[in-house]
Amino acid sequence: GEIAEKPVMYYLDNNDAKVRSRVYRILENIGTDLSLKKVTSNARKERVPDMKLLAESCRDQIKDRVRAAAEAEKQKTTDSSE
Repeated sequence: GEIAEKPVMYYLDNNDAKVRSRVYRILENIGTDLSLKKVTSNARKERVPDMKLLAESCRDQIKDRVRAAAEAEKQKTTDSSE
């Protein structure tokens, strides 16, 4: 969630690919719309194919989570108005 997400995001700019790799894996599990823009930017910038794939996978996982949360919130609103 957001409490853990902000400190982890700091390391998205780290020069060490191993560090960024760990950050992508963490954000795949906890990332929200807060980190989506930065991860998307990194996915475009990564030059090493494996890192690019990892960043894109992270971006896609976050997008799916954000979309699911929005749909759940929409459903919740619809259910409460009936």
